[in-house]
Amino acid sequence: MIYDMKNTEKSSGWARALDWLLHPENLINSVLIVALILFTIFQLFSGTPQVWFFAALAAVVSAMTIGFWHYRSSVERAVSSVEGLRRELSDAVNFTTVREIPPALISEELSRLLSTADDWSFKGGSARWQRTTVLPSLAARTDAQIPYAAQIINPFDAELCKEYADYRRKQSTPKSIANGRSVTKERVQAELLSFVYAAAWYKNNSRIEPTISLLESYSPLRQDGSKTAMIMTVADLDQSGLMAEKGWYLTSLLDEFGIHASKPLVLPQVEVGDEGKSVVAVSTFFSELLSANQTGNLPPAVFDDYRDEDWEKILDFAFSIESS
Repeated sequence: MIYDMKNTEKSSGWARALDWLLHPENLINSVLIVALILFTIFQLFSGTPQVWFFAALAAVVSAMTIGFWHYRSSVERAVSSVEGLRRELSDAVNFTTVREIPPALISEELSRLLSTADDWSFKGGSARWQRTTVLPSLAARTDAQIPYAAQIINPFDAELCKEYADYRRKQSTPKSIANGRSVTKERVQAELLSFVYAAAWYKNNSRIEPTISLLESYSPLRQDGSKTAMIMTVADLDQSGLMAEKGWYLTSLLDEFGIHASKPLVLPQVEVGDEGKSVVAVSTFFSELLSANQTGNLPPAVFDDYRDEDWEKILDFAFSIESS
């Protein structure tokens, strides 16, 4: 077996040498070099000392030229081998499956993905960017129905909203503090309820088909995207994000999204146009929401203490253009 391997290696070596020699450029160069060497040998035995010197110099130059061409050929073979290996690796492993997004480019990547998406899904906290940007952007399309799925923390769970508010307060940036945006349990609940109402309004005023599920816990990760790509971010705007564009990781994220989805909320009808942007419309909607979702363990008395100013805040949040 060893003998066969050696013969194989020897044969392949001669084969490579023959391939190199028969290459048109190498063949011409080799003929010229052999002719020069023969001429040099002839001059050494028949010429004067001066002729011997130039003949010897020609021989040295010929040897150096052969060495250079041999080196260049070896480099070309090495480069070709590396390129072939790179192509094989690229076929086996797609390096663009998951990539890191610098903090300064996250907003740009989200906007780019949103501009071409035929569907959208979101999993996260207060859903502020969803109601201020995603829903209006998707609503501008009129050529097809747009599936939209969202998983948000349960706004009817006061303790959960308090825990999330505490977490977000620890993640507050100097910019958010300077803008006077304090994260409280009441604000978290108002933002979440405003998102639910906005989704219901767009359902009746656009081609968006919203599905909203409530989470019984919160996660530091926020997940935005479509079936073609998903972007994961955290509350700290100074941290990088991750984008999964294809492959098993994106498939796993989409599968996990579906697995963790609870029974979606039944969304009552909302008045069309500006008639749906009133305090009365908002309070009526949530009263009907509680009645339509009695099997969803929603507390029936959750809105007993709400006044017009509370509904007004929800309405303002639902259609505001406030940035994250």
